[in-house]
Amino acid sequence: MANGGVIYDKRYILNKNMDDYISRTLNTHILIEKDSYLLLEEMCSDLGIHYDRYDAQDWGIINADAKRVEEFINYFMENTLHRTQQFQVFELIMASYNEAMLERIDTEVLKKIFLEFVRIYNNEKLDIIVKYWKSIYDEEIFPLGKLL
Repeated sequence: MANGGVIYDKRYILNKNMDDYISRTLNTHILIEKDSYLLLEEMCSDLGIHYDRYDAQDWGIINADAKRVEEFINYFMENTLHRTQQFQVFELIMASYNEAMLERIDTEVLKKIFLEFVRIYNNEKLDIIVKYWKSIYDEEIFPLGKLL
């Protein structure tokens, strides 16, 4: 329903500017979109990854790099990340390890590091990513699902 340039729905108010998403949780307004774009831009800078705000949804998959799995794991563990960043980097690590499997550069040492990382850091908020990779398992394209 529109009212004065604002579209209302159950969880979000979207101003016609498209940059002003506001989530209403327990009478607290939290700016989601602006903050998440800034956090993503910061991570891209930290990791030397090109920033494109339109890649936000699939950022981890788009920027997967088989040769940087351990670097991404270290980044996750060594930095204090906002929960949005945790989600994005966790996805980046999953997609990168999947690429490592496809390129057959997933050594036993890397596999051990990766599985230990998943065991320690997978929680109820990040488990959706693990479930996603399990659900799309394909031996030739998404072998990671079987490993998880």
